[in-house]
Amino acid sequence: MVARVPTGVRRVLRAGLAATAVIVGFGAAVAGAGLAMHAGRAATVMSNLDGGVSASLLMAAVSVAYLPNVAIWGSAWSVGPGFAVGAKTSVTVSAVHLGALPTVPLLAALPANGTPPTLARLALLAPIGAGLLAGWLLARSRVPAVNAEGPWWERLRLTDAAFGLASGAVGGLLMGVLAWLSAGPLGPGRMAHIGPSAWRVGIAVLLEVGLPAAATTWLLGWRMLRSRAVPEEPVAADSVGAQTGGAQPV
Repeated sequence: MVARVPTGVRRVLRAGLAATAVIVGFGAAVAGAGLAMHAGRAATVMSNLDGGVSASLLMAAVSVAYLPNVAIWGSAWSVGPGFAVGAKTSVTVSAVHLGALPTVPLLAALPANGTPPTLARLALLAPIGAGLLAGWLLARSRVPAVNAEGPWWERLRLTDAAFGLASGAVGGLLMGVLAWLSAGPLGPGRMAHIGPSAWRVGIAVLLEVGLPAAATTWLLGWRMLRSRAVPEEPVAADSVGAQTGGAQPV
């Protein structure tokens, strides 16, 4: 079945999957760094649980089960839209607005209210880097060719750019589905709004991955075409004779 899929579709899917893996991996790293920085706060939450060892073990199991959700939340934070932890709350790279939080150790990784440090905005480099990777994968898996008599979009090699945008669409669709799966109500009332917005995350990934991927695919393809268009210089007969010591064939 995979062999019957057109080559172009497989290339786009592979590039989109690679970009999604980069974004999710970065989100997991962000979540892990937040937990490491606030390990003391998480330990305090665990120690304040009423119920003894059984309650601590249950909370630890719940925390482990929710780790994939937290990784997706970190990914949504890195691409821009962020996520919510309750009604009228938001956690983004530009601002954090939180209220009262449940006593869950995983939530100890959340930043404090206010404006995050300026370095936090560097997280936006993760989806851009994912787009550059997608464009590189697309460019290296295609033999560039230009049909001088073909349509204008072929002469301008806009198909390469379209493949880059398509990989961004694949990444946006995948991240949108993951964001939708990681969101949902944690309880009634205020806790009915938890997690990222699926459509906002999808659109952000589409743009932040698709545009760099399109530009990278086009530029690398142009460079490959230019390098192949340079004709090889013919070797002069005098230079050949000089290299052979002037000897002539009998």
